[in-house]
Amino acid sequence: MTFGMRRRGFTLVELLVVIAIIAILVLLLLPAINAAREAARRNGCSNQLRQLGLAVKNFEGTNSEYPLASSAKAPLLGSDAATPAMGSGQEYTEGQKDAGYSWLVQILPYIEEKTLFTEISDSSNKLKIPAFNQQVGRDPTGSGTPTVSFAALRLGALSCPSFGGSDTCIATEYAGGTIPGQEDAATGNYVCLPGTYLNNNQELVENGAIVSWDAKRGKGMRVKDITDGESKTIIACESREEDIGSWYDGQTAWVMALREDEIASDGTGMLAKLPTPSPEDGSPMCTDEGNHTINYGPTNTDPDLRYLSVTPFSQFDSGRKWGPSSEHSGNVVLHVWADNHVKPIKEDIEATVYFRQITRRGGEPDAPE
Repeated sequence: MTFGMRRRGFTLVELLVVIAIIAILVLLLLPAINAAREAARRNGCSNQLRQLGLAVKNFEGTNSEYPLASSAKAPLLGSDAATPAMGSGQEYTEGQKDAGYSWLVQILPYIEEKTLFTEISDSSNKLKIPAFNQQVGRDPTGSGTPTVSFAALRLGALSCPSFGGSDTCIATEYAGGTIPGQEDAATGNYVCLPGTYLNNNQELVENGAIVSWDAKRGKGMRVKDITDGESKTIIACESREEDIGSWYDGQTAWVMALREDEIASDGTGMLAKLPTPSPEDGSPMCTDEGNHTINYGPTNTDPDLRYLSVTPFSQFDSGRKWGPSSEHSGNVVLHVWADNHVKPIKEDIEATVYFRQITRRGGEPDAPE
C-alpha cells in the first residue's frame, strides 16, 4: 500500500519574509538604476551639444564666420534691444526692434534640419523679415496666411533629456494672442554665450565667439578673432530656463557668464566686486568666487530669484530665472567649446576661470572639470 505524500506550502510568515527581502533588494537597486538612467540622459545631452558644436564649425567653414546670436539689427540688451513684436512685414532696418532669428535657426541645415531651415528662409525672405511677423510661419491649410509659427515647433535635438520643465515658454508674453497670430513658443535647452557681464548701461559686453548683429555691424566673428584658440573658448551650454527660453528667438537663446549683484535705484546693473573689465581680454579678477551664473536661480527659500533681472524685452515683466544651468546630478552644466569638445563644469568653479573660458581673448589655461 502506498500513501500520497502531503505537500507543504509556504506559511504566511515565510511569504512576508520573502516579500520583504525582495522589497529591500529593489530599494537597494533603485539608486543604481536611477544613476544609470541619468548617466544615459547626460550622455545624450553631451552628444547633442557636441552636434551643435560641430554644426557651428561647419557653419563657420561654409560662411567664414560664426553664426550671429541674433539676426536682428539691434543689441541683445539695453534700450535699443529687439522685441518679439509682430513687425511691419518689411525687411529689418537698423535699430528696428523686431526680434531676430537665433543662432540655432541659422545652423539648422547642419543638424539635419535643412528642410525646416529652407521653409523658414522661404517664408522670411532669407531671414530678412522679422521672426515673429504674421507672414512668417506654416500655412497648412493653403489659405495664403500662415497659422503655425515656427517658434511653436519643438525640436528633440534642442531639448536636454534631463530637462523636466515645460515644453513651451510659460511667460504670458509668449502666449498665443499676445504675439499676434502666433502660438506659444517652444522651449529649447541650448544657448550660446555671446558675452560675460553687463556694463553700467545694462548692455551685454559681447566678448564671446557668437555675438549679435550689433557687435560687428552684421558680421560674425571669424576664427582669427578667437585668439585664445577654439579649444579654449566656450560657445554654448545648456539652460533650464522655461519662462522665456525660446530656441527660435534671438533675444532668448543666449546667456551670460557673470550675474548681477543688484539693480541699483537708478536702474544701473552692477556686478559684485568686479572692477570695470576690458571688453576683450578677460583681464579682471572676480574676487567673489560665487559671482557666476552656473546653476544660479530659484531656490526653496527664494523662489523668485532670477539670475538676470534685466528684461530682454520692454514688454516682459522680468528677466530670466536661469542662465547656464541643468538638472543633471553632480551640480554640473555641460558646455561646448569652439573646437567641438564638450565638458561638464561644476557650479563651484571660480568666476575668474569661467569668465576667461568664455572670452575669445582671455589667455587662460584649460578649464577644470
